Amino acid sequence: MRTLESQSREIGGVKYIVTPLTTRAALRVMCRVLKIAAPAFGDVAALRDAAAAAGGAIGTLLSGLVSDLDDAALVEVCEAFAEVCEADLGGAKTLPMRNRQWEEHFRGRLFDLFEWVVFCGEVTFGPLLARLQAKAPEPAAAPAAG
Repeated sequence: MRTLESQSREIGGVKYIVTPLTTRAALRVMCRVLKIAAPAFGDVAALRDAAAAAGGAIGTLLSGLVSDLDDAALVEVCEAFAEVCEADLGGAKTLPMRNRQWEEHFRGRLFDLFEWVVFCGEVTFGPLLARLQAKAPEPAAAPAAG
C-alpha cells in the first residue's frame, strides 16, 4: 500500500500538516464544488482552460468559487479537510482539526480559514490540476481527400 505524504504550511503563525483526502472524500468535495461551478465550465476542455489560466494554483480556482458557495457547502468542505489536518501549535502534540475543532480554532480568523481551505485543496487536488494543465493532445489530422 502506498504511503501518502503530508504537506505543511504556516498560515497565521500556525503550522498546518495536511494529508490528501481519501478518494471518497475527494470525490465528494470535488463534485460539490464543481456542481456550484458548473455554469462556468461547459465541458472538460473549459475546465482545462480554466486550470491553465489559474497558473498552477488550485487555490485560485477554489478562491474564486467561495463567493458562489452556500454556507452548507463551505462547511462541508471545511469538515472534509479537517479530517486530514493537524495544527502544530508549537507544543509536543499536534491539534487534530476533526470533530469540529476547526470551528473554534479559526474563530475570529476567517482569513486564515480561507487560506487553510486553499492549502488543503492544493494538497488533495494539486496533482489533478497539474494533469489538467498538461497540454491537451492535438486532434488527429483528417485523412487527406484523395
